[in-house]
Amino acid sequence: MEAEATRVDLTPVLSSREPGVDREGPLVRVQRWMEERWLGDAENGVSAVVMRWSVTNPSKHAEVELGSMGLSMPMNQDFSGRNLPNVATHCSFVEAYAGGHMGYVQVTKASGKGKVLLLVPQDGTSFEAWRPLEMEDATERSFTFEGHHEGMPMAF
Repeated sequence: MEAEATRVDLTPVLSSREPGVDREGPLVRVQRWMEERWLGDAENGVSAVVMRWSVTNPSKHAEVELGSMGLSMPMNQDFSGRNLPNVATHCSFVEAYAGGHMGYVQVTKASGKGKVLLLVPQDGTSFEAWRPLEMEDATERSFTFEGHHEGMPMAF
């Protein structure tokens, strides 16, 4: 069973219009595709979501250097003010390994029961960094909450 891909063009959000600069069209074009795939047989299979990005420079007059690219991973890891049954029901543990082509992000329910969400880079892509969203996330950090992070398939 394979679902149709969902395609989103993010170009209008990222178009740069500097005052006094005459530019035809967008500086960078970013498109995202998502599709869900079923891997394995009906009884033992798993659902997989594949996300692809296409970044192009349609401008004939400007050179663009892409410094990094990240995917926000806001998982519920805030144990503050919760009792154990509440943590087991609503929270998760996130383990990340920024190991290039061998990298992954693993999300497990705090109860330890149920399926595991495993995020891995596709062939030809690496997982280079696990960056805390310190400037973007106003959530208070504490001993029981280390904040939200983003996985970075490309970091310079």
